[in-house]
Amino acid sequence: MRISNKEKIVEFLIDSLKREIYSIYYVFNSLYLLEEDLPDLSDFLLQRLDNAVNRINKEVSLERGTTATCSFEMPNVLKEVYLITNSLKLLGKDVNRAKSFIKKFRRNEGFGTNSSNIKKTYYCVSVLGEVDKDVISFIKQHEYKTVDLQKRQMAIHHTLKKRFTLFNALKF
Repeated sequence: MRISNKEKIVEFLIDSLKREIYSIYYVFNSLYLLEEDLPDLSDFLLQRLDNAVNRINKEVSLERGTTATCSFEMPNVLKEVYLITNSLKLLGKDVNRAKSFIKKFRRNEGFGTNSSNIKKTYYCVSVLGEVDKDVISFIKQHEYKTVDLQKRQMAIHHTLKKRFTLFNALKF
């Protein structure tokens, strides 16, 4: 792949990398797309994964809801685990501990902290790397079905964004 100023882009990405999950996720994915080597931050990422997994106790999270799954830095534990495991996968590291943790958040056909929703289902399916028939059914249920033209026009952006998320969840 030929990209002009690729060296400058890579240098910028490496220089802007911080020990913060969002930074690592976006820089790693960018470097991966540029077919560049990734810095080995696996120890840091594994520690952050342990922190996220240990912050939750299944019984506590079911009783106390979303607040039990939050940290001030990352308010959504499922998104946090997704960002970390995506980065670890790019480094070729094992993410089985995350998979067993994510399975605790199965809610009917989808995934979520209290109830299932599309975003959290996407995060979980991405970590697990698999989609079963119940998840596919859940995704189909959440496709936009109204025929009211005015409502459709107002929801086009939301619908496109939602479908993008749905199709990404099905790419496995």
